[in-house]
Amino acid sequence: MIFQFLSEARLELVDATSKYSEQSSNTADKFLNEFEFYLQKLISNPYRRSEDNVGARRQNLKKYPYSIIYMIYQEKIIILAIAPHRKKPYYWKDRLEKYS
Repeated sequence: MIFQFLSEARLELVDATSKYSEQSSNTADKFLNEFEFYLQKLISNPYRRSEDNVGARRQNLKKYPYSIIYMIYQEKIIILAIAPHRKKPYYWKDRLEKYS
């Protein structure tokens, strides 16, 4: 299955990577490697996570306090957010409106 990032989600990934690169390039690389690992898991089996009450799915990263928020729409994985765990839950909910 193919995937598509919303522009907001892409910016969140860039911001998170930048935050970790301030610590060290190694930390940023490890963050991106973990992100890519879980993204590949989603691509190979997008239905492995169940939908929440707003119709999105969540894949938590194991070593970093972020989640990949996504939905399946017309046979595509839509990456809605790269959500930090400390941010208000469902701050990204309005991004679903494009797909309702």
